[in-house]
Amino acid sequence: MKITTINLFQFCSPEYSYYTKKEKHTPEVWKKKTTWIKEKLKNLDSDIVAFQEVFSSEELKKLCLESGYKYFAIVDNAKLNKNIYETCVVALASKLKIKNISKVESSNSKESFTFSRIPIKVDVCINETTLRIYCVHLKSNRLNEFEHKFTINNTFKEKYEKNKNNLENKTSALYQRFLELRYLKEDIKKSLNKNQNVIVLGDFNDKLNSFSLDVIKSNDYLNDILQNNEIKENYEFDLIDAFDLTNNNKRKYTSYYKSEGNIIDYILVSKSLNKISNYDVDDFHLKDNKNGSLINSDHAIVSCSIDL
Repeated sequence: MKITTINLFQFCSPEYSYYTKKEKHTPEVWKKKTTWIKEKLKNLDSDIVAFQEVFSSEELKKLCLESGYKYFAIVDNAKLNKNIYETCVVALASKLKIKNISKVESSNSKESFTFSRIPIKVDVCINETTLRIYCVHLKSNRLNEFEHKFTINNTFKEKYEKNKNNLENKTSALYQRFLELRYLKEDIKKSLNKNQNVIVLGDFNDKLNSFSLDVIKSNDYLNDILQNNEIKENYEFDLIDAFDLTNNNKRKYTSYYKSEGNIIDYILVSKSLNKISNYDVDDFHLKDNKNGSLINSDHAIVSCSIDL
């Protein structure tokens, strides 16, 4: 089974604008953009595709149906105000039958919290194996708030201590993203407790070896942070980066900021899905222009094949 995540970079049909009135596609650009997406979907031939930065969901649904994806899921609609979309959503297309579609929400009704983009949760059945799939697009970094870079040698405690001030600043982008991770992880934990096969994929908006990535991969680490316990030296990951389950040595960047490459798009899997036969990052469209183009995308396309 092959699964893919694509950030579509402002998928907004030309009769509408996104964010500001002047930001909109011409009919010519829109035709080129939709043609490029169809060609990519055909060449990828994935069973399931997760999308981010979707404004025009009905147009995407139609495009996916024409590309052989019979099933389509959204749990929210982009907010439209006087022909200007103020928000975007995530979407998921599947060639396999989707059994259930639901949104991930905060478990604390007293807390005033909303996801910047509500994650999708679906169940898909293949070869008598049920997969629970989460499609996400987490809170973006603000231009003036890029958190610390970490390597594989940094400890959990170092990462937490370096980010502690941003977590305590409840207006920070990291604080919003941390809350998103918290409630997403609570839902994922319930799925794992039921011995379900879990896949979480999308645009995480944070770098490799980041504090955020550790939080989503380790429930024990998250619990110690929430309970103000002492941070341990080691934590077990209940979600694994699919790339780490391959024999690949070199990892491609999935996004660029001021020509600096970052890895911010991921496919995470539960331990039960540890047979990854292929992991691919399609960045061909970023070769000549690392910032991407509205005709295609400013993110690379990430795919992996899972042997069930």
